[in-house]
Amino acid sequence: MKILTTKTLQRTTQLQELKTASSLVEAPNSDNKPDMKKLERMFRNITDIKKRNK
Repeated sequence: MKILTTKTLQRTTQLQELKTASSLVEAPNSDNKPDMKKLERMFRNITDIKKRNK
């Protein structure tokens, strides 16, 4: 059985705070809208599956 000291508890608490803070960091460019022209070029040759399978 491990005995938890005050230092160990402080480190555990700090680690948990760091994990929580890192999960709250916003991803870069998350508010950017997609480039519609680029998307149209990517999906230009895709056909409807029902039409394709006839």
